Amino acid sequence: MSILHVALFALIALAALALFAKLAPNRRSDRESCGSGAFLVDAKPYFFFAAENRFFATLVPVAQALDLVVFPKVGLNDIFKDRKGADRGQYNRYAQMHVDYLLVTRKDFKPVVGIELDGSSHQGEKQKARDQKKAAVFKAAGLPLVRFFNLDKFSESEVRTKLEDVVGAKAWSCGG
Repeated sequence: MSILHVALFALIALAALALFAKLAPNRRSDRESCGSGAFLVDAKPYFFFAAENRFFATLVPVAQALDLVVFPKVGLNDIFKDRKGADRGQYNRYAQMHVDYLLVTRKDFKPVVGIELDGSSHQGEKQKARDQKKAAVFKAAGLPLVRFFNLDKFSESEVRTKLEDVVGAKAWSCGG
């Protein structure tokens, strides 16, 4: 077999591969759009745990009376942004965290106060460190963060009083 035959054979093989690649389904883009495979997930049968649900039921009328709106389980990356000059890794230190409830103004949805509902899981050292980091983010941005301990029953008047003590009675409503 001459060098000419080998070169011709190689050229035909390359052309066939190029044609095959063009006509074959684009499996790479399929993988990229779905990740590395099918998602193995189930929908949770609940959104809130029982205590979160009870607290939410108490918090909503309090917020409405104060002309505020409640958003549950809000990511800190939806509330905060890095200031100019922040170190490049700062965002990653809070971006995956969330606050249990965020109260915002009804008029323009401006954040007013974050609320955490702490249960027994917040007694561990790792969780305490996460709680301190979350509190530091809120403090740095000048946004109050209020903590309530998980109780079987919550009083609307106690919740309202604690919120007003932290953010000021109706400082955000009535055009304020």
